[in-house]
Amino acid sequence: MNIGKFYSKPKHTFFSPSWEYYLGQADVNNPFLVNDLKALILHKEKDILTQFAGMGVDAGTGVGAESMTAKYRFYNIFDWKEPVAVAYTEFVKEQYKMFLKEFGLSIPPTWGRCWANVLRNKQSIKSHNHGCDSYSYLSGHFVLATQNTGTYYQNPADLTWHKEENIPGRLTFFPSYLQHWTDEYTGGEERITLAFDLYVADEEFRKTNHYGYFHDEHDAPEIQLL
Repeated sequence: MNIGKFYSKPKHTFFSPSWEYYLGQADVNNPFLVNDLKALILHKEKDILTQFAGMGVDAGTGVGAESMTAKYRFYNIFDWKEPVAVAYTEFVKEQYKMFLKEFGLSIPPTWGRCWANVLRNKQSIKSHNHGCDSYSYLSGHFVLATQNTGTYYQNPADLTWHKEENIPGRLTFFPSYLQHWTDEYTGGEERITLAFDLYVADEEFRKTNHYGYFHDEHDAPEIQLL
């Protein structure tokens, strides 16, 4: 696990802004996991888009309502039973433990939701975040397929940013409140990443709220990971 620390310059007045956050990154050592997950996502894409046609919003990502991104409420890759999906979920869980260990943090009861972002030529993910309220915790993404793209993370307050290259097989953890976006993708095949939210909200909150949306009968369950 590689840890990147990002922080503001020293304060010179009482009212000066200050911030500090961390990114955690790890690479999977199994290329078959990456390739098989890519194939699984593309295999399921049509069925998911058909089943939930006209439902969901893209949450400010700009990829459109009829995308795998916009259907994030209605399926949860952490809950899939295919062996490659189970192996991916276990990889995320182990790296999550390692990320918290870097800071000497105990592991709280943690729930998660994971979805796919499938981009095609000339598409990009616009600036957005995954939650800024008092329950905000950790999010992440796992790169399956891309060519020459990066994810940009915007520092709080001064709005400067830095770029992390997208590398197939790389997992990244980041604070859910962090504004981020991607390059425009140009390529003949799909750019595929898996994105997820982790949170430690109490059960009553999880039943009644999900990032500003009320649950309905179509919502996939959040999965308790640890």
